[in-house]
Amino acid sequence: MTINDISKELGLTKRAIKFYEEKGLLSVPKDENGYRNYSKEHIRMLKTISVYRKLGIGINDIQNIIKHGDESILLQVLKTKETELQDKQAELLELQTFLSTRDVDQAYVQLKYETVAQAIKDAVPGFYGRYFLNHFQPYLQIKIQTKEQEDAYNTIKEFWDNTEIRIPLLMRLSGWIMLRLLPQGTPEQMESKASAKLKLYLDPSPEEYEKLKKTVLDGYRTKRLLRFHPVYIEQRKFMKELQNKGYNDIFIPNMKILSPAYKTYHDALTSINNRICAELDLYYDTDYNLVRKKRIVQ
Repeated sequence: MTINDISKELGLTKRAIKFYEEKGLLSVPKDENGYRNYSKEHIRMLKTISVYRKLGIGINDIQNIIKHGDESILLQVLKTKETELQDKQAELLELQTFLSTRDVDQAYVQLKYETVAQAIKDAVPGFYGRYFLNHFQPYLQIKIQTKEQEDAYNTIKEFWDNTEIRIPLLMRLSGWIMLRLLPQGTPEQMESKASAKLKLYLDPSPEEYEKLKKTVLDGYRTKRLLRFHPVYIEQRKFMKELQNKGYNDIFIPNMKILSPAYKTYHDALTSINNRICAELDLYYDTDYNLVRKKRIVQ
């Protein structure tokens, strides 16, 4: 069967089928004319992948299930779905109670946000909330489980509540464009991208590592060229003021407490960044600017 036949039979787009092939979820041989020839086994595999995606399982986890038979992922999905169902039932009960009693005090205490991300949207409206969620939303699809997490969440709320910085016009415009015009993606898609990024940082192939090095070096060179541009100067002022307010001393440490997933990501990013910078003779100065080490002339 051709990809057109498969697409019609399964209701999957050709783009999706090719994407799954690119990710190594299935391997389809080509015939003598160079066309992919899909068998019944490929159809079954595509149906299986589709089932996993409908369950909200990310591409990296699907790879582990298919290649390594990691059934623990499916058990975790089952556990998550059961917890979600229990939470929904509890919310339904609280709603029924509120409708019958109109007891605002009880409802205020009992009702909780489904995720920290949803709580942040209400707690930190406007630009700062968008800025926060734009960078950290994949790591905030969680519920607060411990006293330490609750304390960290309250510290983060207080940090953003007390942070007042003049926002550069370009940053305000870009924030508006991202919110209004660009597709946001589902929480599952965001988590899948974050998972892929973490995997890259933890265990890059030699080719991937060289690409990361090139990205860092290109970024350094670009910032050097633009360092006197008014827009870049305004952005650096904003970041410097944010750091002075405690972004790296208060916000980031508490984010690592609030979200274990973010801590894992942050530690992996720091590790590979330090490795790359050491190889490129780069370092971050006290203002968190990436600069090149001065070479000592003998």
